[in-house]
Amino acid sequence: MFSQLEFDPLISPVLWAAFALLAAVVLARYAWKRPPSVYRRRWAGIVALMAAGTLLPLVILLNPTWRVTIPPPAGKPILSLLVDLSASMSATDVAGGSSRYQAAAAIAKACTHELSEQFDVQTFGFSSHLLAADAETLHDNEPRGESTDLALAISEAVANDTAASQTLLLLSDGIHNAEGGTSSVLAALSAARAAAVPIYTKTLGGDVEIDDLALQLSTPQQLAFIEQSVPLSVKVRKVGRAPSKVTLVLEQDDKEISRQQVTLSADGQAQTRFLVRQDTPGVFRYEVRVEPFDGEISQVNNFATFLLRVVD
Repeated sequence: MFSQLEFDPLISPVLWAAFALLAAVVLARYAWKRPPSVYRRRWAGIVALMAAGTLLPLVILLNPTWRVTIPPPAGKPILSLLVDLSASMSATDVAGGSSRYQAAAAIAKACTHELSEQFDVQTFGFSSHLLAADAETLHDNEPRGESTDLALAISEAVANDTAASQTLLLLSDGIHNAEGGTSSVLAALSAARAAAVPIYTKTLGGDVEIDDLALQLSTPQQLAFIEQSVPLSVKVRKVGRAPSKVTLVLEQDDKEISRQQVTLSADGQAQTRFLVRQDTPGVFRYEVRVEPFDGEISQVNNFATFLLRVVD
């Protein structure tokens, strides 16, 4: 354990030196003119108290800090690799013609090989959930996530049950589009900073605009009674040059039962609903899809599954 006294001035050193010089000049001039009615010893005590009162604010402005360096915990530090699995990572705009995901998988594999002797390397994939992964077989997967939740990935990857130090390496295209917005990401970063976990990032991809349609259900399942009509709420979002008029199709057991045409608003979003009902009890599976368009970057987020549980 090593300790030392450090100073982190609250004002600039030049300004502090000016204040100190001015205080010394004023105090010296005041001490030089001793009143005849005051004895020398008493005057010396008065000047000493005034000097202490002047010195105290100057010391506070220097902001002295006694820093104690604690030795690192035993064992290897943890290196957590977070690889984005969202559909936008399939864009092929990385140097060499490879996709963003393939580049991220290559970086994760290289880090595992080169840093395994110094770190306990852990690999995770994330989109709307954080999943353990194997860096050696990561390139065999395909990014199919419907969203990129950076806040969830950071907060769940920080290990709170270990005494070893930890570092995060985030490999993503940098587009956070999950609920909570930027404030949730900032909250996760604050929590990681409080846990003394540094985060390094590698942003993949270029300035190519992504053209995509995404479909999301308000709830993936509902409970209903026999012959009760239940609303199935659907939210559609577009990115880039996706069309503003889209077609939604509702299917059950691979058979189309309803179709709607929806016009997206100026912010690229729209919400509608289908009504579903069943006359017998059981569990019924529906699939909602938005029809793709030419040039769409990925169609994995064009589908969503809905379960209707019907009771008597």
